[in-house]
Parts: sequence; structure tokens; C-alpha cells
Amino acid sequence: MDPDDIKNIEYYLKTNKLPDSIKDLHRSNQYRFIKKAKQYKLENNKIVNVETGYELVKPEEQKDKIMNEFKQLPQSVDKIYERMRGSGLTRQQIKETID
Repeated sequence: MDPDDIKNIEYYLKTNKLPDSIKDLHRSNQYRFIKKAKQYKLENNKIVNVETGYELVKPEEQKDKIMNEFKQLPQSVDKIYERMRGSGLTRQQIKETID
């Protein structure tokens, strides 16, 4: 997920208002953003996926730490990706780390 998207989601969750960059978009894109943002909640100043309970990973160094933890598990890329889909990692990043 793009760092700007993370900042926008965090702003929306804290204020319940659309960020200026989203306000400038077409109404359908605003709706899409709100729908995406509602997949997350703030817990202890961290963005957490409502469905999975995983924290949305912001800094690159945290992504490496999480990938190393999942790399040790004997699972397929698809299963790991399914568990990680709310963490900000792409399927390609997971695959590259495992291979």
C-alpha cells in the first residue's frame, strides 16, 4: 500500500473527515476510499485490519521483520498472502522473500 494511502486512512480514522487529496477526487473514488478505510480501525494509535486483526505495516523495516517470521512457516505463498493481505505487503513481496 502506498505511504500516502496509509496517511490518508490514518487521517480519516482519526478525524472521520476526508483528507484534502481525497476531497478533490470524483464522488465514486471518495466512496471507494471510505469503503477501503472502513476495513481498518485505530487501536493504540496503530492502524489495524478489522477482519484479520493485523496491524497495517508502515515502515519498511517492520515489513522485513514480519516477512522473516512468515518465511519460517511451511506454507504456500497464497496462504501467507491471505493472512497478510491487510498488512501492506504485496503478493510479489511475499513471493520474493520466500524464494
